[in-house]
Amino acid sequence: MTDYSAQIIEAICEIDETRSPGSLGPQTRFEADLGFDSGSFIELFLILEETVEGFTLGSARLAPEDFSTIQALSDFIVRRMIELRVAA
Repeated sequence: MTDYSAQIIEAICEIDETRSPGSLGPQTRFEADLGFDSGSFIELFLILEETVEGFTLGSARLAPEDFSTIQALSDFIVRRMIELRVAA
């Protein structure tokens, strides 16, 4: 199974230039630890759609638990990539 944590961390550091990749890990929480709001999430998903080959949010339904931590978002992207491959 692919892990997209590195790409997510790179995107976070692009959004918040005060963050360093070493300060982020799989259990980093977007809202509680990083202060992400809806605008930050939109920016994050736009960056990920550009940088993760084949990934698109499209009509996917997101639940809060899908983007609670970096690992949760990575797991969501894995599931979404599988959905996209099946639909193709």
